[in-house]
Amino acid sequence: MSEIPAGARPPVPSRFRPAGLFAPPAVFFAVLLAGVAAVAVAHPLFLHSVSAGLSDEYDEIALNLLRHGSFSANLDDPSLETIMRGPVYPLYLTGLFRLFGSESLRVVGFADMALHALSATLLVVALRMFVRPGVAVAGGLLFALWPTSFYYAGKGSSETMLTLWMVASFLLLLRLVRAPAWTTALALGVTSGLACLTRGSAVALLVIAVVWLGAQVLRRRGGPGPLLVVLAAWALTMAPWWARNARVAGEFVPFHSLVWYNAYHDDRFDEARRWLAATGRSRVDWGDLPADAYPGDITSHPPGFVYPAALDARADLAQEARYREIMLEKFRSPSYLLRKIGRNAIDFWAASASMSKTRVLLVTSVAWLLLLAWGLWRAWPERRWRAALLAALAVVGLTWALYLPFLAIFRHSIPTAPFVAFAVALGIERWRAARAV
Repeated sequence: MSEIPAGARPPVPSRFRPAGLFAPPAVFFAVLLAGVAAVAVAHPLFLHSVSAGLSDEYDEIALNLLRHGSFSANLDDPSLETIMRGPVYPLYLTGLFRLFGSESLRVVGFADMALHALSATLLVVALRMFVRPGVAVAGGLLFALWPTSFYYAGKGSSETMLTLWMVASFLLLLRLVRAPAWTTALALGVTSGLACLTRGSAVALLVIAVVWLGAQVLRRRGGPGPLLVVLAAWALTMAPWWARNARVAGEFVPFHSLVWYNAYHDDRFDEARRWLAATGRSRVDWGDLPADAYPGDITSHPPGFVYPAALDARADLAQEARYREIMLEKFRSPSYLLRKIGRNAIDFWAASASMSKTRVLLVTSVAWLLLLAWGLWRAWPERRWRAALLAALAVVGLTWALYLPFLAIFRHSIPTAPFVAFAVALGIERWRAARAV
């Protein structure tokens, strides 16, 4: 048997050799084929809980951009410029609608599955910095094919795009810490900006990157250059959106509105679903009933308040300010605030349109979080992995915490899935190494 050259990797066991350098593309095509097949055969099932089109007005904004050049969520009056959604996903939909037409949402399902496959691929690339190819493939497939991750990728929502930018940012952060380079820092700033322009909650990953890179500086493991480049690139990526928001809203809006509207709406959402369950209709989606079908003791929006899609940016901000006043007054009650935070701590992992769906999602999330706990338990003793493991865990924890005082639903947890799979894969690697001893 020939000697291993100094500095070379030991031979890869035969059971992992087929993955090798082909692990990332293998995962991409495997997930893409599964996704395309699922969307082709069962696309109506992906959209069964959406009454018309996609959720959250993203397709309305895209249609208005396509037809009128207006970033508006109101198809009846496209002149009402909105700030209720970030720009990245609507611009992506606009491109798809321009290329393929806006009549069939199935094209969006196919394209979103390609984004999902790309996210899994980038996760495999990140894992290859720590584990063997076979384990990296397992981690990528665990994320991509976990039932809820797969379902929501085919359903059509901004979480798929957000997940892609967050995984890309995490990969670049790992590379930047390992081998500082201004090009990597620049790319990290841009991808972090695109994530924040998809949904403001992505700022959690930017905070983690700043803390990690700042700690490197304080521990004299590098200069401040990479950190400064990241922040500058992030700000430059965000700047056109800031300028546009200042023009249409008259003030600085870093991400989007809806924060305080959602905080108020969370109470109605919870009370309506619980009332339906108590009256034997746990399978009924709460939004399927008209507002006057609910009893008077269920929270309703104040008279004169409307859904922000019906408002222009300035009126939306004025209404947000009124919702903020109402919610801050409610938060003065410790019991109310604790109940809301406690409820949302669970709802982040489970809440859906009906209580029956919520229970199903809760079961899947309990299994998912048990896998996370197992991965942390197995991987934690490996000191070389702790910083990366903590960063992945921090993305999950900080994203969860951001939603607690406001509105938390299961969809909000979707972008944390690759970070859970990252920790599980590290646990698998160490478990396999321990068995081999």
